[in-house]
Amino acid sequence: MSIDNYKSLCAALYQACGAYDMPERVLDALSAAANGEEFSHLIDEILPCNPDFEKKKDHYASVRADNYKASQAISDFESKTANEEIEDE
Repeated sequence: MSIDNYKSLCAALYQACGAYDMPERVLDALSAAANGEEFSHLIDEILPCNPDFEKKKDHYASVRADNYKASQAISDFESKTANEEIEDE
């Protein structure tokens, strides 16, 4: 089998993996292979691969960031309210 056949296979797998929201590290390795670029340094990073975990991890990080922003806003509001009450006395 020729190198061009392997490159074509990697290009097709890149598209399929992208459609299934595979992790970026998987897409990077397939893209490099499809383009004839060095990818051996990426192989060890491909596994383990659990796309559901990857999606949830990003989602939970976003939720934590939103919760932090909300708690900061509440804390700022409470501090401002407390300072206003002190000034009114």
